[in-house]
Amino acid sequence: MTTENARRVKLAGHEAEKEFANLINGKIYLGSRKRDVVDAQNNIHSVKSGEKKWQIFLYKKSRFQKSIGFIGAPYFIKCIESFPESRVVYKRISDFN
Repeated sequence: MTTENARRVKLAGHEAEKEFANLINGKIYLGSRKRDVVDAQNNIHSVKSGEKKWQIFLYKKSRFQKSIGFIGAPYFIKCIESFPESRVVYKRISDFN
């Protein structure tokens, strides 16, 4: 990666952190560690820039259920609940379609 590309990726990452922090009413964690954004409950979220993707669906449903300060939690719970609980059932449904 060229220096210019590295700079562009780094700045895009900072913008993604700001956007996410604003969405959850969180704060940017300054420093060089993996911590990017800290929410109201002091939970740490790592934000990836790249294609502006948020790896939120790697979280368990229980994390959203316990999160008091994340106003989007009910929406993500609904998204998670839209999928079958087991992969076997998911495969059966997707093979049927």
